[in-house]
Amino acid sequence: MLLWVADRQPSSDVVVKMDHDVFVHIPALCRAVEEGLPPYGGQVYHRFPPVRREEGHKHRIIIQDYPGKFYPPFCHGFLYWLRRDALERIRPQLEWRTPFKFEDVFVGMLLEAANVSVADIESYTARFRGRHQLAFHGIAPSSMRDMLNRTRNLESSTHTQGQM
Repeated sequence: MLLWVADRQPSSDVVVKMDHDVFVHIPALCRAVEEGLPPYGGQVYHRFPPVRREEGHKHRIIIQDYPGKFYPPFCHGFLYWLRRDALERIRPQLEWRTPFKFEDVFVGMLLEAANVSVADIESYTARFRGRHQLAFHGIAPSSMRDMLNRTRNLESSTHTQGQM
């Protein structure tokens, strides 16, 4: 996916990867981009989870595929962003490196090798409370329209209060 974006979307400043059950508050994301979004961020796992080696475990990784005990810092795959400058730093690796079993861990590996730091979305959800929260995870498709209406109402009420 990232190589496709790098090749076919050269004017994109930020790539946001998210799962189907994530609602992204676009106005808050746009504000975050304008304020200087870090190169790579999301819900960060530091030294978690440990690499699983047990036979039959659904997340099993053999030592030949990854020799470490812990993965490098990476953003959980439900939602992460990658700025264009960070994408360009990992682009050479995308062209030759064999993808890892877990896409979110693989992105973390590439960025660690390119010396790109990671920002935890918790700092953004704490900083952007209410109308500023960037994302909501675990939202059923049937609730997406309700979330959109709620964020629109928050935006309009905040805008109206600011004019008084």
